[in-house]
Amino acid sequence: MAANQAQSARIAQLIAAFQQDGFQVADPNPGLGKEVVVYHDKIGIRATHQTATIGTTGQKKKAFYVEGDHYEMGYLMGQLAEPEIASMCKDFTKLVALAFVGANIKKFKPLKWLAGLILEIFAYWFAGNIYPDVPARYKRELEGVFEGCQARARLLEGRDTEVTWADLWVMNFASMPCSHLRIRVGRARLQCSSDSSTLILHPARSRGGSGKWSLSS
Repeated sequence: MAANQAQSARIAQLIAAFQQDGFQVADPNPGLGKEVVVYHDKIGIRATHQTATIGTTGQKKKAFYVEGDHYEMGYLMGQLAEPEIASMCKDFTKLVALAFVGANIKKFKPLKWLAGLILEIFAYWFAGNIYPDVPARYKRELEGVFEGCQARARLLEGRDTEVTWADLWVMNFASMPCSHLRIRVGRARLQCSSDSSTLILHPARSRGGSGKWSLSS
């Protein structure tokens, strides 16, 4: 009971800190799918701003507090924001990657589609390629996010989360290299150079003169 009282006092203290910045937590009682969740005695809180909104959607802005080691913080975040994380994973390669496509390519829908597909292929390739170089603490945090999302979806709604490990990994580690991409229309060639790798996508010619797409690194 003493531990629960101490935890309740800690939650109240954190909520009061949110309130000082204009955020509110409607229900201070922890539980699955609620604004306050507890995992291994670590606390996670989702607070909503009373007035500030996101310009593109009009939704109230949210702020999150999580504590613990890297896995625990990731797990709490997954439980608190599974729908938002699923939406981000689904939209990332389709929308964010296209933001790096030049305006001259966007004018032509087939080229825009092809450039988006190339960027999506590259994003997954690059993210997988750098896996050994990512510090273990970040991997553990993403493992926590993924398993927190899965736990929330299964225990609260009886479904699998739409968050996938591959999408989560790409969303976190494949955005910056897109700024180094060079796409040349005409020769159908994409090349990206980074500090440690190069990806080239080009039509590989056969004896009969027909082409097929190939990846080389």
